[in-house]
Amino acid sequence: MPNKNDKNKRDYFKVQNAGGKVKNADCSVDGYTNSLNSHASHTSPRRIKGKAVTKKATLTDSVAGFVNEVITNVNSKNEPIKWAKIQQLQTGLKGKDSSLTVIIIGLSRGYQIYLMENGDFEEVISIRNALLKDGLLLPFKVDGVDSLSSYRPIFASIFEECSSDGNILNFTSLNTGETFRKDKFDSHIAEIDFSSSCFLVLLAETIIIYNNNDLIERLRVKVPKNCPIFALSGNLLAFADENVGILS
Repeated sequence: MPNKNDKNKRDYFKVQNAGGKVKNADCSVDGYTNSLNSHASHTSPRRIKGKAVTKKATLTDSVAGFVNEVITNVNSKNEPIKWAKIQQLQTGLKGKDSSLTVIIIGLSRGYQIYLMENGDFEEVISIRNALLKDGLLLPFKVDGVDSLSSYRPIFASIFEECSSDGNILNFTSLNTGETFRKDKFDSHIAEIDFSSSCFLVLLAETIIIYNNNDLIERLRVKVPKNCPIFALSGNLLAFADENVGILS
């Protein structure tokens, strides 16, 4: 049964269609609509009930159950799973330390996003006809003045499109369903990442660092061509430097 906190969580994922119903969403690139509803699944969100929590229960246990009950049902010959990503995000919805586990599943012709809270997994987005190369749900809460608070939570995404060559980064509001920004780069995007201090885009020869609170570019770092080696934690960035041959 839904608990009394579900409304607070879903307020972060409201996407309204003409009928005013909450629907799942779809990010967009050139050739696709900015509305997340156009390719979204219009069935009721799936909810997977977790097993009783014990003192020894861990995130690994919960994810293992999720794999057995959800991913194995989704992964088929018609639509195999290409990749999956797990994030742990502080939300502040029910207190300073409240958090959600986010699972993003890249499918052969779309993607799904699940949230886990108290051991229960809930599907919040199910998209078809939009092949996702990579995606991240950006922080719910950031330090400093949040210039993008009305858009959060924000889903950063890269789609595999012939027209874009994987060089367009989309920022989509899961609160409104609008893709409010697209950044186009000269080369393909190898990876995206973030920490508590910044958001990072890795290109073939450059690491671009943005502020979390406004997504304004802060710094560019030159890296060896076709050598995307880096690690990001808090305000520390380690990367390969061909000039000295060590991590900086």
